[in-house]
Amino acid sequence: TVVEEKMFSALKATFNTPEKGFVINVAGLQVRNVDLPDNYEKSIADTQKEEQDFRTATAERQTKEVALKTEEVKSKEKQNQLMVKTQGTAISLLQENSAWVAEYIRFQLEQADAYSKVLKYLTSANIDDPYETLFSLMRQKALKAHEAKKLTLTM
Repeated sequence: TVVEEKMFSALKATFNTPEKGFVINVAGLQVRNVDLPDNYEKSIADTQKEEQDFRTATAERQTKEVALKTEEVKSKEKQNQLMVKTQGTAISLLQENSAWVAEYIRFQLEQADAYSKVLKYLTSANIDDPYETLFSLMRQKALKAHEAKKLTLTM
């Protein structure tokens, strides 16, 4: 037992001291069963139970720590995946919006160029008020393009 081993080691260390001129070889040790008082045996049993409870609690804590660490790693990985997906969506939306803006600007420049040519024609045709005529044409175009169910237009 553990007690027997510790006692044997202590006896050997005590009786084997050559520096003091004291050398006795302890060949063995036998501890007999001793009937201890009930309170003492109960105390030993309680101590052993508490040690076992402590070891069990320590093992459970380590298990929970590993589970929580695993959960943390999974959560971080999920967060990284969501971040990559979100960044991809954001980049896609920016590119799509840039394309829409570029197309809108191109269309508006073409419209401005066309209205400029119409205004030059109206001016060269000696129309009394070429700007008012141009604006009237622009209103007509707006009315033709108007979808009645989308908005209300007043003039």
